[in-house]
Amino acid sequence: MTGGPACRLALVAAALLAGGACHHAHRPTARVIVLGIDGMDYRVMRELMAQGRLPNFSRMAASGTFSALATSTPPQSPVA
Repeated sequence: MTGGPACRLALVAAALLAGGACHHAHRPTARVIVLGIDGMDYRVMRELMAQGRLPNFSRMAASGTFSALATSTPPQSPVA
């Protein structure tokens, strides 16, 4: 390797500075889970949740969003 200790020191300093310049303040990214149940009707599930028969789904809906999903055309599982 050519160059003396000063050259090596300059290379190390450049590498450290380049690494520091690439580091951005990390912000946690929001995570999204889309849960679709094949064949489950939105209205039936909403009614079961209202009756207290699906407490875990009720808790998930309360902490996030619960809405109907669109279907494929034609609305058959093999096509989707």
